[in-house]
Amino acid sequence: MQMSNTDDVVTEGPELPAIDETKVSEQKMLELMAQMQQQATDIPDTSVGNTADNIGVTITPEKQDDINYWDIDDIPTKYKLYPDGTKIVARPLKVIEIKKLTALTDDNADTIVNDILRKSIRGININDIYSADKMYLLLWLRANSFRDNKYVVGFGCDKCDKDTTYHFDIENVDVDYIDDDYDPSKSIVLSNGDTIKVKLLQIKDELALSTFNVKYRSAIEKSGEPVDDELLAISFMIDTINNTSLDSISTYNYLLDMQPGDFATLTTLLGDNNVGIKSTMSVVCSECGGESQLGITFHPDFFLPTYKAR
Repeated sequence: MQMSNTDDVVTEGPELPAIDETKVSEQKMLELMAQMQQQATDIPDTSVGNTADNIGVTITPEKQDDINYWDIDDIPTKYKLYPDGTKIVARPLKVIEIKKLTALTDDNADTIVNDILRKSIRGININDIYSADKMYLLLWLRANSFRDNKYVVGFGCDKCDKDTTYHFDIENVDVDYIDDDYDPSKSIVLSNGDTIKVKLLQIKDELALSTFNVKYRSAIEKSGEPVDDELLAISFMIDTINNTSLDSISTYNYLLDMQPGDFATLTTLLGDNNVGIKSTMSVVCSECGGESQLGITFHPDFFLPTYKAR
């Protein structure tokens, strides 16, 4: 079944979920932390003396934020795909942002993560960030919000067979970096003579894919033709066909009619362009010092670690 053409529209996701009111003690603790953080920003700046000209001068949140923004030099794409001179900087997470991250689900993850990146990162339009860099940036924020190694996450060590802990650092993350010779203009020629150029996805493509699902999926599936999620995702990775950019429905229909051999060639090229964080990370046991491989999972304890005094 072929789908009719229509223009893609990028929209923002649904509203962020409310805080879980059942976790009363945890919520009150975090609210107190947020209140203390706010009070800290209102302390008068006494470093210049207590003169008539500076009595009551305070450090504004904006000035404090400027101080706390740090350069992010190491990202999976190595800045190769961004405009020359692009430099991403970010600040540590705020308490309310950490609270939202502890409430991640499959349904709200993209909305929450995009919103937090939009608020905590400067130097680039968030929609222009490549998906290969997106999760790395989130993990960078997590690591640099709890830099002291007294903040730990529990796990079962496969070296000493103990229930123990690890401290998360961005260096724990295993990364597939973009090849130094990566050519974004590279294309493949199909058996029918058509030329296809692929691209790495950006956040704006993720939003367009979400819009497609909201606007068209139910109508298509009601007609008895299910939408193939893998083909749909691949359609958003196709930049041009014969040097022409098509809308997502036309590209999806094109994939439905593709020869199997051509599809194998296309998926091979996409696999060769695999860039981003790997699904596992290396962690060091705080008991035995052994190194273990753990799957990266965004559970509440990961984003709000335990403080372990030594």
